[in-house]
Amino acid sequence: MAGGEGTRLRPLTCNLPKPMMPIMDKPVMEYTIQLLKKHGIKDIAVTLQYLPESIKAYFGDGSEWGVNIKYYVEETPLGTAGSVKNAREFLDETFVVISGDALTDFNLRQAIDYHRQQQALATIVLTRVESPLEYGLVLTDSSGRISRFLEKPSWGEVFSDTVNTGIYVLEPEALGHVPENTVYDFSRDLFPGFLQERKGLFGCILHGYWCDIGNCEQFHQVHLDILDGKVDIELKACRHGQVWMGEGVRLSPRAEVKGPVYIGPYCRIADHARLEPYTVLGEGCLVGERASLKRTVIWKGSCIGQDAELRGATIGKGVVIDKKVKVFEGAVISDDTTVEAEAVIKPQVKIWPHKHIEEGRVVSDSVIWSPRVQKNLFKRGGIKGGLNRELTPEKCARIGRALGTFLPISAQLVVGHDDSSASRLLQNALTCGLLSTGVQVLDAGRLILPAFRHAVASLQKYGVYIRLLPGAGIFNVIVVNGTGADVPKRDERKIENLYSREEFRQVMPDEVHAAQVLPEITSSYLTSLLARVEIDRIKRRRFTVVMAAEDGWLSAHLLFLLNDLGCHITRLDSWQRRRPHTGTAAGEEGVEMVAGMTASRESDLGLF
Repeated sequence: MAGGEGTRLRPLTCNLPKPMMPIMDKPVMEYTIQLLKKHGIKDIAVTLQYLPESIKAYFGDGSEWGVNIKYYVEETPLGTAGSVKNAREFLDETFVVISGDALTDFNLRQAIDYHRQQQALATIVLTRVESPLEYGLVLTDSSGRISRFLEKPSWGEVFSDTVNTGIYVLEPEALGHVPENTVYDFSRDLFPGFLQERKGLFGCILHGYWCDIGNCEQFHQVHLDILDGKVDIELKACRHGQVWMGEGVRLSPRAEVKGPVYIGPYCRIADHARLEPYTVLGEGCLVGERASLKRTVIWKGSCIGQDAELRGATIGKGVVIDKKVKVFEGAVISDDTTVEAEAVIKPQVKIWPHKHIEEGRVVSDSVIWSPRVQKNLFKRGGIKGGLNRELTPEKCARIGRALGTFLPISAQLVVGHDDSSASRLLQNALTCGLLSTGVQVLDAGRLILPAFRHAVASLQKYGVYIRLLPGAGIFNVIVVNGTGADVPKRDERKIENLYSREEFRQVMPDEVHAAQVLPEITSSYLTSLLARVEIDRIKRRRFTVVMAAEDGWLSAHLLFLLNDLGCHITRLDSWQRRRPHTGTAAGEEGVEMVAGMTASRESDLGLF
């Protein structure tokens, strides 16, 4: 069974199916094929679904491995039993079902002999594990017949340490109980039915190594287990003490290697590089001078720069790690990603394929959507990014912590946002970060940016405003100082450094303040504008105005001003809901419409 998508192994499985995950320069499924051949099984059907062509292209007809392979592709998911039923033309005698994405060295012949001895309809291969919570528990009686099942129990439900390995020995007639073209599972549907009907369902406990590679941690652990000699498999390397080395390796005599270590074919290890225990280098990797690797698994064709330090990480294929980069425990960097000099990848961070981490950047959150992670937090006009991409609630909380740390403890800061509910969400997250550093937050709520700047200048406080920029779905975080103007570059750099280094101020619970609401900011702003003009003179003139806006909430503020100035207003905000999809920009159509209406009515002014 090789249809697994491996969602829990993302981002490592973004570009390849789970059975093609490389272990010591071989896909995990290759070890399964070698195990089958070792025990006399040469006719193999492979069920496929996710990225099937990559498996077909690698294994072909199986002749390179001395086996015969046929492929059966599921157009829609059918479950484990349904997928095997899809290959029923192949199954005309006793057969073994085995996963293509688990690693094992079990004696399969022992399970087959047991199955035939019991004259079983189905035999489940069982093994004992220390922590059974992630597996299906199986209990057998004294005769080996299965008496009870339980899928993924809690500790309070654990009744056995024998688990279902997903390896089965079956008679062809067992598939007669599987419905056609239906999602049907062995452990959830077929076997419980056999148990209830007292059919020949047995369990065979095998001893040896078995690991269901379900997540990135298990994938990493498999390599350590192999280096510890816990798995009986064949590697494409020669062993020298505790070092396995492929052909064509160039290892500097001034490099330091402490086993157990695997170095794949044609790797290049430079002077004074250090390969410490449990390092795995895939084929064709380059390790620069003074680079230090420990408990790190690296796929083929990746390049590690000089003075880089990698600890407990998993690195995909074709990754470029530049000089003085630091990558910490549990981090996963997927295929064809570039990490520039002196960047830091924090523990447990996952970086999806084809990303670019800029020089000096400290990455504390997983990188999924944004193609580039830049060192500079601030751009021209503030901080910008898409919702749940460059600007997540978690990131906004960190921005708030950095800004709060930049300000003196108990300082007051004004926050506000535009009419977007998503802007409010990001403001709430940012406010949490601010409050955690002991600053006092004054919430101005929903208002336009000029009114916000007016409020900040009136109070002579720092402030943060979040708005949705028109057209592109990009949000903008604007930090202003006590004059209402954007903070200068020197302050931006200080905030960025605090953000990157995560040097946030810690406070006691009694130093956290509740946010306070600022009332009537917009009306105060509009009143201050009216105080600057000669209202009576304008009223006597009785101007006529045509007005429209893409955002009716924004034009409502202008309507307030124009009404107080005695203008006669024709408002056309409803045009946006009526406009046909002509392919032209809404702004262009709006301007043309207002211009035409202004001219036809001989109005004094048109505003868009």
